[in-house]
Amino acid sequence: KAGVIRMSTDGISTIKSSQISVANSESKLFKVSMDLYAVNMSHEDNICIDYQTSTTQGEKCWKAMHDFPLSQWETKTFEFGAEDAESLRLRLRVDASSESGDILISRVNIEGWSA
Repeated sequence: KAGVIRMSTDGISTIKSSQISVANSESKLFKVSMDLYAVNMSHEDNICIDYQTSTTQGEKCWKAMHDFPLSQWETKTFEFGAEDAESLRLRLRVDASSESGDILISRVNIEGWSA
């Protein structure tokens, strides 16, 4: 696939967004989705998205071989609420205990809407 990013368990593989302004938006709910392909990960390994707005923060993690298969493209999606948010930041990271974990990311999509 074109435009693929490879992340590994080297302790520094993270993807961070710059601050995304949502101040003039009426969005109170956000949905983040990504396409991933786990090349080599163990049962203990996770792929996580950390999120931070001006009013809330949190994380969503998926466990390899439990929440997504190996050697197959998979789309993972989650939603979170952020009342009165003015900005949004995301960080995608591999949280792995094995040294051989690799994951490919081909797309990250962010949507916002009001309830």
